[in-house]
Amino acid sequence: MRRLFATVLLVVLALVAGSLASARPTAADARFRCGVKAIDIYFWPRGHRFLPAYQCPAYAPAHVEIYKKGVTTKRGFLLFLSAGSRIVARGCRSVGDKVVTHWDGGPIKVVKKARRIRCSFPTKVQLRAVPALDGQRLIVAFGHTSRSVLFAEIKRRGSIADYDSRYCRDAAVPGVR
Repeated sequence: MRRLFATVLLVVLALVAGSLASARPTAADARFRCGVKAIDIYFWPRGHRFLPAYQCPAYAPAHVEIYKKGVTTKRGFLLFLSAGSRIVARGCRSVGDKVVTHWDGGPIKVVKKARRIRCSFPTKVQLRAVPALDGQRLIVAFGHTSRSVLFAEIKRRGSIADYDSRYCRDAAVPGVR
């Protein structure tokens, strides 16, 4: 499992390096349906060092990696987002981005340090990734509705994530001190 996670990250990093200019989403392709009800978000607001638990190389820029819950292999990869790029898994389909999102109204938990945010939802969610001032925004919404339950601002400095604690919990990244 660790080797596959490291392989996925190496592929992602290579793609990021080669596609910074073309990775900017357009309004038409900024929202994606990946067919999942449960996700793990690895939030790295200051990047990370070499991760021995996953044999994963260091990657300094702030970023998030999203996987199907409990699957940190290529099979579970859904989305990578940094301040300057975005990579979406082949299994995720663009659904347009005409629905404006707003907070669903639940209790908010704020995260500012490296964490794994594990979420389980009553319905399939959509991932929205759009350019923002000095970075990109990630929004997780219930299906193709306006109800958002997780928001992350990925910037070169000052990245932050917040989520609805009815559906998500954060914890230290397993195997990382």
